[in-house]
Amino acid sequence: MTLLRRRPYAKRKVRSNREGKAMKLAGCAAVVTGGAQGIGQAIVERLAASGATVEIWDLDGDLATETAAGVGDAVG
Repeated sequence: MTLLRRRPYAKRKVRSNREGKAMKLAGCAAVVTGGAQGIGQAIVERLAASGATVEIWDLDGDLATETAAGVGDAVG
């Protein structure tokens, strides 16, 4: 009978972007479902501010269009 020894998990260094560094997403694309309001809208704003091209998918098309226009005006 052979005994198997467990190997301890290797400690990994986890990288975090919460150190005040801005994400750089220029040239990247993102699709945000439910992006017309609430948490989805906040995600859209953050991605757009980081330089990503963002597509908003939402059941309320008119509100999605308004959100896209507002984010586009704010980001430039």
